[in-house]
Amino acid sequence: MPPSIAKRDPARQAAGASPRQAPSGAAQRARTAPAQAPASPVRRTDIADEDFPGCRPVRIRRRGIGCHEGRIEFRDARRETAYVAEPATTHHGGPAGRLAALVAAVRGAPIATFRTADLLLRGPDGERARIMQADEAIHTHPGRDAPTGAAMEVAERLPDVVLEVDFTTDVRRRKLSLYEEWRAREVWVEVPDAPGRRPRSRRPGLTIHVLDADGRYAPAGASVAFPGWRAEEIHLAPGEPELSPASAKALRRVGRALGERDGTTQDDHAVLRAPSAGKAAPRAVRKAMRRAARKAAPRASSKVAG
Repeated sequence: MPPSIAKRDPARQAAGASPRQAPSGAAQRARTAPAQAPASPVRRTDIADEDFPGCRPVRIRRRGIGCHEGRIEFRDARRETAYVAEPATTHHGGPAGRLAALVAAVRGAPIATFRTADLLLRGPDGERARIMQADEAIHTHPGRDAPTGAAMEVAERLPDVVLEVDFTTDVRRRKLSLYEEWRAREVWVEVPDAPGRRPRSRRPGLTIHVLDADGRYAPAGASVAFPGWRAEEIHLAPGEPELSPASAKALRRVGRALGERDGTTQDDHAVLRAPSAGKAAPRAVRKAMRRAARKAAPRASSKVAG
C-alpha cells in the first residue's frame, strides 16, 4: 500500500502499523465497532439571540428588572438582556385557563391559572439570575402549591403544567430545554390553527412534554397532571366557537378522574354548596344546580372565548 494511503488510514495510524503491516486486532475492532453516544448530553448554559425566534433582544439592567412591567420570554442577568416577544394575540388569551375552570367544577376543587407570571431562578447571591414567562401556568392544587410571592421560584415548586403558545415563536429552540433544566414536570406547546408568522416547520397541534425518570422530556399522548386528557382534545376545545359535545364529554371525564385521584366530587365545589353556614344543599337542589351548571358551561365558555 502506498505511504500516502497509509497516512489516510486512521486504523493503521492508531495501531502504529507500517504500510506493509496488517492492522492489529484492536485496531480492526476499533474500525468496525459502532460509535457510542455519550452517556448524557451536555446541557447548554450559553444564550444566543437566535435561541428565541420571534423575539427581539432588549437590554434591562439589574436595577430595572424589579420594576419592569412588560412581558418577556426570557431574561439572563449575566448579559442583562431580555427577549421580548410580539404583543400577545387572542390565541394567547387564556385557553387552558377557561378549560381548567370547567374541569375544576366537575372535579369539585379549584384549579389556579396564572398568565405571564415570572418563573424565577435565583443565583447563589439571591439575585434574579434568570427569568422566564410562560403563556399560562397551571396549579392543580393551589391551596397547597400556588406561589405566595410575586414570582414562581424554581427552587420551590413549579406549576403542574406550563403552557406555551407558539404563534410567532418556537420554544423548541431553547426555552423548552430551559424548562427541562428547571425540571418543570409537564409542558404543553400549542401551535394554533390560525396562520401566523411562525417557522414553517411548526404545524398546528398541541404537544405534551412530560419529564421522565432521567429528567428528560418525552412526548406523551395524554397529560399526567390532567389524567387522560389527550393532546388532540386540549388543542381542539379552545378553538371551538361553542364547546362541542365531544369536548364537554372530555372535560367531564378528566374532571371525574381528577376527583377520583384527589377524593373530591362536584358536591365539594363552592358553586354547588348551600350559601348558609356551609351546610350542603338538599339533594334535589344540588342535582338541579349541577344540571344548570352543565348546561351553562358551554355557553359561558363560548362567550368568554368570543
